[in-house]
Amino acid sequence: MDNKKRKEEEKHYIDLYNSTNTNARGIAVDYFYFKHENYIKKLMGEFCPTYKVKYYDDLLSSGKVGIMEALQKFDPEKGRFTTWSKRYIIHEFLNFLCEIVFQCSVYYAKLQNKIRKVIKKLELEGIKYTFEDICEQTGLSKKIVKRELQMQDMVILSFEQDIQYIYY
Repeated sequence: MDNKKRKEEEKHYIDLYNSTNTNARGIAVDYFYFKHENYIKKLMGEFCPTYKVKYYDDLLSSGKVGIMEALQKFDPEKGRFTTWSKRYIIHEFLNFLCEIVFQCSVYYAKLQNKIRKVIKKLELEGIKYTFEDICEQTGLSKKIVKRELQMQDMVILSFEQDIQYIYY
């Protein structure tokens, strides 16, 4: 489909979505769901392939929630719906994974991931790191790093100012 025809089609369905007629709105939602279902599946494969098999239906539903969020602010004059909706869909994937799989908020998941990346980097470089090294490289306070390490089921042991980590 050429750009002009796609733009006209998306504009038509956005007009239906923004109408007060509930039937027209439903038709528009169905259009965007079914038209972009393969796009959601593609993003699942790109951004959460590890969880795609086990949580396929849940991730697909999360992607559809992302479509609904994107519809509320989409303007076909400013670009393609796939470009606009991508960040909404990925955001919903992340919310689902954090809440259901990791059982924490997005904020805490990002903190923990930041700490894990620094630890992995230091280990790959063969550096015997300290608690202070992790704080320095992440830019996080000692209090936050300690809390997040404890949340990751790591036991913190202190030996003469240096803190070492034992993973269980």
